[in-house]
Amino acid sequence: MNKKGHVAGLANEIRYLLQGGRFWQNQLSVLDQEVESLEAIPAQRTEIERTFQKLAQKLDRQNNDELEQLYSKIPELRPTLAERKA
Repeated sequence: MNKKGHVAGLANEIRYLLQGGRFWQNQLSVLDQEVESLEAIPAQRTEIERTFQKLAQKLDRQNNDELEQLYSKIPELRPTLAERKA
């Protein structure tokens, strides 16, 4: 269908002529599926953001743990308070 709701394309014109009312029922089914898919996007995005936040926190902890291990072995590498504030 085009933006005006008319059948678009030769293949769809033929389907419309052969199927009659079933053509529009099929089109409605396709549109319903598309609407469901679009409605699910906010929930999917929220889940992706939640997963990303968990991963970022895990990586931060791992990074901090590795830095602490390094600083315990070579204390002079630990930034001073002034360097941390800068």
